[in-house]
Amino acid sequence: IRLEDAAADAARIVARGEPEGRASSIVAAAVDGARAGVSRSDGLVCVTARAVVRIAGVASVPVSATSCALDGGW
Repeated sequence: IRLEDAAADAARIVARGEPEGRASSIVAAAVDGARAGVSRSDGLVCVTARAVVRIAGVASVPVSATSCALDGGW
């Protein structure tokens, strides 16, 4: 859930004109080791956040979340 929330926050921030590097900062602050990628298409800014999480200290599982916002959107 933290990864989803971070992707949504990052998409909104970048869509409002903040530098794309802010997306990486937001995602990394939410989940240790997480990375963000930003894409733009058809008037949308999308952020995909990816991380590897450990489950019960035994298994590592890759997870991702993508969220989009209207580019320039207020």
